[in-house]
Amino acid sequence: MKMDFMRQVGLAGLIYFSSVSSNLADPGPDLSQLPEYLSNLGGFLGYNITQPPLTMLSTLLGGGTSAENIQQTTLATLLGAVLNKTIVDPNSNSPEIALNQLTNMVFKTTPYDTPSTTNSGTGSVTVNTSINQLPYQTNPVSQSILDLLTTPDFSFCQLVTQCSYSATTSGNLASKCCNQPHTYSAQIGISALGTLPAPINIADPLDPSIIQQLNSNTLLGPLLLSTINPTTGTSSSPSKSSNSWSSMSSLTAVSQAQAAANFIRYASSAVAPPPQTELSTYQILYNLAMGLPTPQKNKPSATEIAIMQSAKAQQSLATYLATMRTIAAQTSVGVANLNELLTKRLPQNPSGAGAPTSQALNEYVMASRRLYDVTIPAPTGKNPSTQWVDQINAASSATVQKEIAILLSEINYQLYLSRQQQDRLILTNSIMLFQLSRLVTPQPLQPPNQ
Repeated sequence: MKMDFMRQVGLAGLIYFSSVSSNLADPGPDLSQLPEYLSNLGGFLGYNITQPPLTMLSTLLGGGTSAENIQQTTLATLLGAVLNKTIVDPNSNSPEIALNQLTNMVFKTTPYDTPSTTNSGTGSVTVNTSINQLPYQTNPVSQSILDLLTTPDFSFCQLVTQCSYSATTSGNLASKCCNQPHTYSAQIGISALGTLPAPINIADPLDPSIIQQLNSNTLLGPLLLSTINPTTGTSSSPSKSSNSWSSMSSLTAVSQAQAAANFIRYASSAVAPPPQTELSTYQILYNLAMGLPTPQKNKPSATEIAIMQSAKAQQSLATYLATMRTIAAQTSVGVANLNELLTKRLPQNPSGAGAPTSQALNEYVMASRRLYDVTIPAPTGKNPSTQWVDQINAASSATVQKEIAILLSEINYQLYLSRQQQDRLILTNSIMLFQLSRLVTPQPLQPPNQ
C-alpha cells in the first residue's frame, strides 16, 4: 500500500509539473492531450491505465482469497499425511496441541483400523483381516510393527493342544495361543498368494491386478490416489484370467489407493514374515527360564504328524512364492528409476503437430533459453548469449519485475521436479533398508538339546 501511495503521489507530481511547465513555456499542446501523456507515462511504468483498476490488479496479482485458501489447504494436507495418533487434550488451546490434532487425517473418513470389507467394498486403505494381527492399529506403520512382533508360528495355531505355558492354564487354548488362527506366519503367505498352484500351473499368467501391485510406479505415479471403485455390481472385484492361479488372493485391490498399499505390503515383505519359533521349543525354554517342570514330549499321533508335515510344506511353498513377489516388487523400484530416465528422453508430440519434443529437452530449454535462445535467431553481429541481457537492459523496471516473477515460477517448477526425484530416492533407500534388515533377521530359537 505504501508503494502504491508513493507512485500515486509521484504521478500527481509529474502531472502538475507538466501542466505548470506548459504554462511557463511557449504555448504548446493543450490539456486535451493530457490523457495521451498519462497513458504513455503508464506504459513506461509498465501499466495499462486504460483498464479499470480492479481488472488491472486482478490480472497482475491474481485472486488473493484463492491463494490464501490454497496455502491453508497445503498446510492442512501436509499435517494430515503425518501418520501419528498422539494422545492430546481436545480442550487445550495450545497451538502445538491444535497442530497435533491435524495429524493422521488421511485415515479420518475411513479409519485404517476398520477393515475395508465392512465398508461396502470401497477402495479405502485399511487393515487386511487375512494378514494383519489384532488389535488393529490406526495407521499402517504401527500395524506393521505389531504384525512383526506378534505373528505366531504355525505350531501355535495348528497344534493348540500343546499350548500349556503353565500348570494353571485354563479356558480356550486357541484364544490364548493364537488370537487369529488364520493369520499365523505360513497362512499369511497363502492368503496373499491365493490358492497354491499345482506344478503344471506354476507358469500360468498372473492376474493383471497382481502385476500392478508389484509395480513401484503404482505408488509414485498418481498425484492423487483414487479410493473409488470404478466398477459396480458383480464386476466389483478385479478382472481375473480364467487360468490365473491367484484368483483367491486376499490382497485384491479395487482402487489406486489399495494397489499402492499392497505394493508396500509386498515390498516390505509383510506377505513373507520372518521365521518364527515353534511352540514346543518356546515352551521348553520358557519352563527352564521360569524354573517350571519341563513337559515330557509325548509321541505325536499320526494325525498330528500329518498336520505338522502339511503345515510345514505349505509354509515352504508360501514363503518361496511370497518371497518371489517381494523380490519382484523391490526390483521394480530400480527398473522404474531407469525407465524414468528413458521416458524423459523419448519423443512426444502433445500438441499433435510440429516437431516432436521430450521432457528432458523441454527442461533444458527452460534452463538455458536466457543464455542461448535457440528459438529466436540472434541479431546480426551479436552474441546469442546476450539477447536476454540486452532485453533486460532496455526494459522498464516494471518489465524487469514481471520477468523476475516468471523466473520465480520456473524455479518453483524446478523445485517440484527435485521433489519428485527425492520421492524416488526415498523409495530406493527404503528398499535397501528392507533388504539389509532381512540380513539380520533373528533366527528361530532351538531347544537346548540341539
